[in-house]
Amino acid sequence: MPPQPIKGFPLPDDFATTRVPNAVLGRVLSTIEDADEIKLILRAIWLLEHQRGYPRYITRNDLRRDRILSVTIPDQSDFDRILQSAIERGVFVEVSINDNSCLMFNTESARRASIEVSTTTDNLNEDDNGWETAAVSTALADAFRAYEENIGILSPMIRQSILAALEDFTDEDITHAVRIAVENESRSWSFVAGVLRRWARDGIPHERTDGTTGGGSDRERISQAELRRYLDAQRKRDRAG
Repeated sequence: MPPQPIKGFPLPDDFATTRVPNAVLGRVLSTIEDADEIKLILRAIWLLEHQRGYPRYITRNDLRRDRILSVTIPDQSDFDRILQSAIERGVFVEVSINDNSCLMFNTESARRASIEVSTTTDNLNEDDNGWETAAVSTALADAFRAYEENIGILSPMIRQSILAALEDFTDEDITHAVRIAVENESRSWSFVAGVLRRWARDGIPHERTDGTTGGGSDRERISQAELRRYLDAQRKRDRAG
């Protein structure tokens, strides 16, 4: 039976996309002979893309229960063989947390996280039963999520920069700085870092409950005017770079 044709895709502005690394569509794709393995890898990337927090991960059971994969690879033994092939190919990093097999896309940050988790789980108590216990703090995860969701991919260098920033600022401060970068159409870590440096020097502007900054005094208004000038200069430097 011929495949049922789709009705077509909507305009680019109307549908969501999933980031697939070029290496997967190039070098990795050229080495795979099993079409089902390609399906599993692409579906796993889609599932990982829809996770939140740091690090992003899915479990083997997530894949087994997935409605798409359960139809395309219904046989359990085939599924296990295909997934193991993808892991051995280096597409995914696998970490065991309390007998749960957790899978991450094989990036530098995922490899580092897998080492951190493997080291930490040696000391887990019997009452500890979640990834959060073995991974990073909620504040760090929130800061990472704010950056990924609003600016872009979390590279190892930016991850270290955020870790350093959390020594002097809260995750809410960093999220606020990210929001300022977005509002100023300067989605880059250099802009966020510039805002944080300004706050470290002059203090963090008061934020009202409606989300706007500033206050009623002349000093507060002057501070806001200086901040706007600073942000304009930072934005120009970003665009020039």
